[in-house]
Amino acid sequence: MMPASRGKALLLALLVLIVYTLLFQDLRGLWESSEGRYVNVAIEMLRFDDWLHPMTHHEHPHWTKPPLTYWAIAASIDTLGRSEFVMRLPGMFGFILTTLFVWQLGRLFHPQRPWLPALIYASFMFPASASNFITTDSLLAAAVTASFTGFCYAIWGKTGSFGARYGALFGWFAAGLGYLIKGPAVALPLFALLLFYIFQHRAFVGVRLYWIPGLILSALVASSWFLMLAGENPSLFFDFIYNEVLVRATSDKHQRNAEWYGGLRTYLPVLLIGTLPWWVYVWRGFKKPLMAWYRSFRGGADRIDEKQKFLLLWFLFPMTVFMLVKSRLPFYILPLFVPLALLAASEAEALFSKRRWYLVPMAGVAFVLVFRLVLGVADHFKDVSIDSRMLARQLEQIWPAKLDEVVFVSHEAQQGLSFYMDAEVEQLAMNEADVDEAQQQTVADELLNEGDNEDRLWIVRRKNAEAFEAVVKETGYEAGSLGEARGRKPYRVYRVDMAPGAR
Repeated sequence: MMPASRGKALLLALLVLIVYTLLFQDLRGLWESSEGRYVNVAIEMLRFDDWLHPMTHHEHPHWTKPPLTYWAIAASIDTLGRSEFVMRLPGMFGFILTTLFVWQLGRLFHPQRPWLPALIYASFMFPASASNFITTDSLLAAAVTASFTGFCYAIWGKTGSFGARYGALFGWFAAGLGYLIKGPAVALPLFALLLFYIFQHRAFVGVRLYWIPGLILSALVASSWFLMLAGENPSLFFDFIYNEVLVRATSDKHQRNAEWYGGLRTYLPVLLIGTLPWWVYVWRGFKKPLMAWYRSFRGGADRIDEKQKFLLLWFLFPMTVFMLVKSRLPFYILPLFVPLALLAASEAEALFSKRRWYLVPMAGVAFVLVFRLVLGVADHFKDVSIDSRMLARQLEQIWPAKLDEVVFVSHEAQQGLSFYMDAEVEQLAMNEADVDEAQQQTVADELLNEGDNEDRLWIVRRKNAEAFEAVVKETGYEAGSLGEARGRKPYRVYRVDMAPGAR
């Protein structure tokens, strides 16, 4: 039974973690494009009471991600109301949950100080800062860490314990949830587990991994949403695999650092800055077992602890894939900060011989809080073009009345306006040449088929203003300029009405 003093210490640590995670999360507006898009899809689910079909607009389905993150955001809004803080709660929850699972892993990897890896992870600059952004990645990190916690307890848990007997089933279940969060990205760490099984087969003697029932369980969880939609969209699963995995991995269609040096440019700064203030311990904790493993290949003697080998594979295999594929964003490697924290803990043990060891994690906490604070107050001193809250303020001054829609013409919509203006956001093409996946209808099609019955504003890049006015005029309508606004680009704002001679 846990001593009362230890239980109080753990509760206090959890309270500190929660407060630290929640601080300064509501200062910043929604940044485009990711935050605006995730929130817009969640709001559309609530607006039309349709939780099965992700949409950016009631005419435009959005199949780029499975729905679990949208569900989490929508549930937060539905339960607690609309605010930037509420919409960031799923990411905060993901960070807290990940930290708790790292603590559980610490009981296996660092039994003398099981809290140390969790302390390192929580005070890393990158994971805690990532919880301030609305993406899938904090929740994915939680699912991956939960999955590996289950597998690690199955492999190294005390014989006969609940974790040793059923940990793998929990791992498979969590992997299925990870697929519902971000699709096949969750498979990369699982391949690392498979490699470890190949390299270290003796570690699995007597281990219950439930390969067949576990894979079935994981597949059922992962495919549940796809199965619900199979009747109306039988090709959804395969289209998703092709467009969101193969195309992203092998082409620069989405323009996400696809250059040959894109991996270094994207991930090296994240690893160097994101592991502050522990990066020295991370480097030592990573280098020592890696060199030992290298020497074992050359000398034939296995000089590396199997747990350290597992952590190296957990980091190295996904990291190698991320470096090779042509779609690269900093948040992709967020789940890999967990094995780095566990590796760093081995070297950070020496820190506790120093009197003021606590200054290191305190520095990490300070870095994170200052980072959030700076982002939160930035728009008070400088126009942040990607902040949809700032654009919404300008549009409300131009047109204070309630709107049904805000329409962007031949430019990526700032979807966060869906939250700030309580209106749908649509993106249309100026002409047929501009039609693509994001803007599947033209301005002329919209006006000729639907008229301008809805109360809406039209947002056009300043350089395209004359072309827009001409297109509107050709359809028998008239575009009236209301003024200009500054978002991601300089915009001209219009209302469109039936031309006087066409009434």
